[in-house]
Amino acid sequence: MTIREEKSAFRRSIKSLISSQSSSQLSSQQEKAVQQLLESDLYKKSTTILAYVAQKNEFSLHSLIQEAMGAGKLLALPKCKPHDCSMEFYQLDNQLPYLDQVCAGSYGILEPVSSLPQLDVRQLPESTLVLVPALAFTLQGQRLGKGKGFYDRYLQRIPRSRDDKSLQKVGAAPSSGPLFIGVAYSCQIVETLPVEKTDIPMHYILTPQGLLPIGTIMMK
Repeated sequence: MTIREEKSAFRRSIKSLISSQSSSQLSSQQEKAVQQLLESDLYKKSTTILAYVAQKNEFSLHSLIQEAMGAGKLLALPKCKPHDCSMEFYQLDNQLPYLDQVCAGSYGILEPVSSLPQLDVRQLPESTLVLVPALAFTLQGQRLGKGKGFYDRYLQRIPRSRDDKSLQKVGAAPSSGPLFIGVAYSCQIVETLPVEKTDIPMHYILTPQGLLPIGTIMMK
């Protein structure tokens, strides 16, 4: 079985696990995880948050987005470009409800309207948190996305003043630069994943059990 075939099998398995849970179960996990992040020093010290609008059964950041905008943080959402599988983030206006600043875009995903200012990926503040969706993560920071590579391409473009090798070290504590935080339900945490060189790992995984640095052993 090739890596791509393995990834496809993992995607089918995780989708089935998520679908087997009730909406109340998923909502409860979202609330617990978001609260964990809001109470963390990483969030309190952050000035910029790159979030996303969830699709069906995807981990919702609705309450976090509202909280961050109310706290005066710079909040940005992604817009996909299907022709080259790239994306850019656009800054929301904190004086307006965020749902009034999005519209259905590529793949039917709610995306920021084009009139909003686009962020320069090369000039993100070091106090930036990039909240990354996926179908599965490992606690070593590996990530399995949906297969198009939008996030991997974007994260690869972010300049990092820290040693890039720190991303590959289990439990490594990054010293500076934007932080990549995978966002997941409990069932999306797995022991291993098939990975390729183009798959960008996370620094932290946000779950209902807490905001976990890579390398953390999570009790079941």
